[in-house]
Amino acid sequence: MTVIDLAAECLSILNEAIIIFSLSFVFTGVIIGLLQTVFSVQDPGLPMAAKLLVFIVLLTQIGPGIYEQFHLLFYQL
Repeated sequence: MTVIDLAAECLSILNEAIIIFSLSFVFTGVIIGLLQTVFSVQDPGLPMAAKLLVFIVLLTQIGPGIYEQFHLLFYQL
């Protein structure tokens, strides 16, 4: 396995994870923004707190799978 193959596999794993994380952050921002508009809540820190909560949940649910993919990739070396 060459360095280029290894870099391509790493980028492939990260590409899937980045898409999942970024889409969840966009959806969270939109939903919290709509809720703030509907309920007239003017808290500027609420979207960031919601995104942090979503990040923690995603990290605990999807993070081990990403770690296992990297572990298997580097174990093959």
